[in-house]
Amino acid sequence: MISLFDGAVTIRRDTRPLSLDEETRALYNRAITEPASLTDVQRRRITHRPPAEEEDALCRQACGLSIIERVAKAIAIANNDNGSDDENLILTYSEAHLLTAGVVPGQPGRLLSERARLSEADRDLSHRAAAAAVTEEMKVARETAQEVQRRWRIAQGAAIESLNDDDVRNILFAMPVPWQERVIHSTSTDGSPSISGLVVFYDPERTAEYKSSVEKAVCNGLHYHPMSMDDKAIARFTLYWVEFPALDSNDDNTVKLSALRSKFQTMIANHEFPVGLRSDCFLYMDEEGLRSIKPYLWENWGRNTPAQGGHQAYRTDAICPAGSARSLGRRETMAISVYVRADDAAPGGAILSE
Repeated sequence: MISLFDGAVTIRRDTRPLSLDEETRALYNRAITEPASLTDVQRRRITHRPPAEEEDALCRQACGLSIIERVAKAIAIANNDNGSDDENLILTYSEAHLLTAGVVPGQPGRLLSERARLSEADRDLSHRAAAAAVTEEMKVARETAQEVQRRWRIAQGAAIESLNDDDVRNILFAMPVPWQERVIHSTSTDGSPSISGLVVFYDPERTAEYKSSVEKAVCNGLHYHPMSMDDKAIARFTLYWVEFPALDSNDDNTVKLSALRSKFQTMIANHEFPVGLRSDCFLYMDEEGLRSIKPYLWENWGRNTPAQGGHQAYRTDAICPAGSARSLGRRETMAISVYVRADDAAPGGAILSE
């Protein structure tokens, strides 16, 4: 029994010693010396995998594919040197987790607890038997999955170090919105996969500094919560850069906003924005907006404006948790033109800074 929080919470854990029976010990030894003699049922018993039908059902419920299909996908990725432009050869963090931890929820922790109760000799035997009973296909698949997890851990570590509590809260609030599913399952008018992203207006005098800040913010926002992200959605997210020298002027915000509006409408008229991004909404961020918990996203001027004037606000949750204005400085006045796909769920946008 473990007591936490001055006795307010008590965890009961069975710590009684366990020992392997002779039949199990004999099976484990055979797995180590003659792994080729094992049946599929015996391999599953040794590696604590559920029966094939149950495993497939749990895997499909979690990620949409059977375990055999998941393993084949991971092997194809390995054969392609872990890199491809084919979206079908992308393994998400969640998929990688299923391959390394198994499809039964909570099983890794339970097995760890049970093995801790074994003698050192039995514990070593169980580990060696489990390693020997894994098929060659599963070994390759797990190696691929572990590489995916390693890359995600590095990216998540950088995100955790960079983001503050407000950033994290906004990201977690935005994740339930199904923007990733809309991006992944939708296509452009020409039948190609849909895109999402930010059209970024920047001052050419500070290109390197500005681009680096925005790219880092986007990367951190997309990699903070691995289990919630789909790499296909990340792969379709792109930054489109547009020079806008007027940002470096000494004009007040109203003049700058007017210049941006003119540039914005000219680009719309000339079809200069990437196909697939919505272009009928506009977000202006000033110092007051930067201090607020969430900015406001308004419909584009002159379209569907309420009869009494003003603007109609969109759900800010419709914006992907990617761009972070904070990375460019809370004290800076910023304007952001944000594009959202017509379904109001997939992300896009444009950012500019004074």
